[in-house]
Amino acid sequence: MRTIIIEDELGSRETLKKFLDKYCPDIVVSGEAGNLKEALEVIEREVPDLIFLDVRLSAQENGFQILDNTGNFDFEVIFLSAYKEYASQAFRENACDYLLKPINPDFLQEAVNRAIERRKQKKQEVILKKLNKQSLKFKIPLHGGFELISIKDILMCKASNSSTTFFFLNGRKKVVSRELLEVEKMLSDYDFVRIHRSYIINLAYVKAFKNGFITLTEEVEVPVSKSYKETFLERIRNYSI
Repeated sequence: MRTIIIEDELGSRETLKKFLDKYCPDIVVSGEAGNLKEALEVIEREVPDLIFLDVRLSAQENGFQILDNTGNFDFEVIFLSAYKEYASQAFRENACDYLLKPINPDFLQEAVNRAIERRKQKKQEVILKKLNKQSLKFKIPLHGGFELISIKDILMCKASNSSTTFFFLNGRKKVVSRELLEVEKMLSDYDFVRIHRSYIINLAYVKAFKNGFITLTEEVEVPVSKSYKETFLERIRNYSI
């Protein structure tokens, strides 16, 4: 688990890292911070699975402010504190655990194991949600009617003047008399993303991204324009949790 330690005392950070290295082999400390500004920067950069969060960082800053500034955060939180009175507030923030200082190695192991299990459960829920989405049917409008196809069969869509060409996994193509913008709106509830003014792709089939091109299943390469790059990277990061 990619882990960040947010603690204002350097000595406490070093002690915790030693404990984690000795007792928690599944933990990789990828960053640390000692104040609110550093914490928000390292969280955005490292995208952690778990953070150890000191309740009191200074007279003006505390760990709860960090959570308030990360919105709907997608990581587990283990609070650290020398004070018992913040425990109820910590658990209202859906904390995984609340460890009192000095840290007991046995309690630390229990807290980490609990965080790992919670993370596994969340990943399983995400996978099931993706599978359920991919099994849904999508209605392609045709002249005089429509065709129902499985979302999982769509590889990508490409703009063709005022029409859109659907590309399927079996190599089949179908031209639909709809502009790509309209198709994008029709696919907005599924795991598709616009990567170029001419392309929409199915995130389920992304294999690689390099030098401005995405490689999809069946070795199909499509360009990513600068204006859509950040949106694509954000979507694929969330999709690949």
